Amino acid sequence: MSNASSPSAAPDPAARHLRWNYTIHVVEGSLFIGGLSFVNASTMLPGMLQDLGAPSWVIAFIPCLMLAGLMLPPFFTAHWVDRLERFKPLNVATGFFQRLPYLLAALVLLFCDPGARFWPVLALAGAPFLSGLACGISMTAWQQLVGKTVPARRRASLMALRLLFGSLLGVAAGVTAKALLERVPGVHGYGLLCLCTFGLMMLSYAFFTCLREDRAKPAMTGAGDMEESLRGAWALLAGHAEMRRYLGILLAAGTIGIITPFLAIHARGVLHKPEGYYGDLLVVQMAGALLGNLAAGWAGDRHGPRRVMMVSQVLFLAVAGLAAFGSTDFAFRLLFGVFGFAISANQVAQMTLTLEVCPAHRRSVSLALVGLTQLTAGMTASFIGFLTWGGPGKIGLAAGIATIGSALAFLGLLRLRETRHPHPQPELPAAS
Repeated sequence: MSNASSPSAAPDPAARHLRWNYTIHVVEGSLFIGGLSFVNASTMLPGMLQDLGAPSWVIAFIPCLMLAGLMLPPFFTAHWVDRLERFKPLNVATGFFQRLPYLLAALVLLFCDPGARFWPVLALAGAPFLSGLACGISMTAWQQLVGKTVPARRRASLMALRLLFGSLLGVAAGVTAKALLERVPGVHGYGLLCLCTFGLMMLSYAFFTCLREDRAKPAMTGAGDMEESLRGAWALLAGHAEMRRYLGILLAAGTIGIITPFLAIHARGVLHKPEGYYGDLLVVQMAGALLGNLAAGWAGDRHGPRRVMMVSQVLFLAVAGLAAFGSTDFAFRLLFGVFGFAISANQVAQMTLTLEVCPAHRRSVSLALVGLTQLTAGMTASFIGFLTWGGPGKIGLAAGIATIGSALAFLGLLRLRETRHPHPQPELPAAS
C-alpha cells in the first residue's frame, strides 16, 4: 500500500482549487479558534466554573468534554464515511449544531438569576460536550476533507496558520474578556463571553460553506456496518506497528491534561488575584501560541511533524516544573506563555502527523482509533487530576505525573519512524 505522502503516489487531487481552499480553511479555522478563546478550556472556562461553585470533578474533566463528544461518534460513522464521494455536505449539516450549544449557554447565563449556580454550571460545562458531539459525527469526514483539499506538503503550515490567526484573535479575546468581566462580573459577564464565542463561530461557518470539493471515488464501496469497522480496526492494529507505537505516544502525551484545568485556578489562588486575571493569563497564553504556530508551521513543512511534537513534549516538561515551583506573577506569565507555545506546536504536529501515520487504507477507521486513544488519554488524565488536585499551591503531585508522561511521549517519538521519508508500508488485509 502506498503511503499518502509518498512521492511516487498518483497526482494529488488536492492541487485543484488549492489556493482557494487553503485560504478558506485558514480563515474558517482562525475564526473558530478565536471564538473558542472566549471560553478557553485551559484558562477561562475552568476559572469561570470555579467562580460559579462547580465541584472539582467537573473542572477536572473540562478539557476533555469537547474531546469526549468529538471522539465517541467516529466508530459509529467510519464505515459509511469511507463510502462518501464528498465530505463537505456532512460537515455543513453538522456544523450549525456544533455551534448552537454556545448560543444556548449564553441565553441561560444572561437570563438566569445572578446568584444561580446549577443551571449556569450545567450550561457552561455542557456546551463543549454537546458541541463536540455534533462535530464528532463528521469528525473523520472533516479530517478526510482536509486531506483531500490540501496536499501533505502544505498541511503543517495550514494548521499553523489556522492556529496563528486564531491566536491573534485569542489575544484580542483575552483583552476583551478582562475588560468585560471588570464591567460585568459574574454569571452575566460569562454569558456575554459565550455570545462572543457563538458570533465568531457562526462567521467561521459561513466561510466553511465556501470550500470547493470535487467528487472522488470513495475509499470503500458496499453496505458496511459497525462490525466491519471493528474488524478493520483490529486488522489495522495487527498489521501496522507504527500505528500501535503512535497510539502509545498519544496516551503518554495526554498526561499534560492532568494539570491543564487547574493551572489558571492555581495561579490566581497563589497570587490572590481578581477574576480579571484569567484574561491576563489568556493574553499571555495566546501570545505564546502565536510564536508556537509560526515555529511549528515553518518547521513542520520543512522537517516533518514528528520533530515538532518532540519539542512540544520538552516544553510540557518545563510547564509542569513551573507549575510545581512558580510563586510570582512573572513565573506564572512565563508558564502560560510557554504553555501556549507548547499547545500550539503540539496541535500542529499532532494533526499533521496523524494524517501521515494513518494508512490510506480504511483511513476513517484509523482516525477513529486515534480519536478513541485521545479520548482515553484525556479521560484518564482528568480522573488523575481530580484525585491529585489539592487546591492552589498543592499541584506538585499532579505536575510530577505529567512530567513523567511527557518524558515517555518524547522517548516514544524518538522511536517513531520519520513520516516524510517512510519505509515501504505493509499491505493490510481487508476486513472480511
